[in-house]
Amino acid sequence: MSAAATVDGYLAALPEPARARIAMIRGLLAEWVPDGEERISYAIPCLRRNGRNLLYYGAWTHHVGVYPVAQGDTAFEALVGPWRQGKAGLRFPLKAPLPVEVLKAVVRVRAGL
Repeated sequence: MSAAATVDGYLAALPEPARARIAMIRGLLAEWVPDGEERISYAIPCLRRNGRNLLYYGAWTHHVGVYPVAQGDTAFEALVGPWRQGKAGLRFPLKAPLPVEVLKAVVRVRAGL
């Protein structure tokens, strides 16, 4: 996949079902962080707010990833644990429903909402 200059370009280059999943994440982020700004950073979509990159999200062959997701308290870790990949990322398989409540918890922590 070639590097896109915009989030729209990134979406247009994706095959299904990755395109639908990234579009869903994009829509949820726009709803939850209406003052956020979209950009491409590290060749994937990024949500920026108040001059700070909050969240990166990208599509891969079998999953979408969300980064960074720092370690949290016990309740937070119980929620995100099944999707944690490495120290700072979450991996959501394309063949499974998107765990919206997990994504929303990450956004709340990252954005201070």
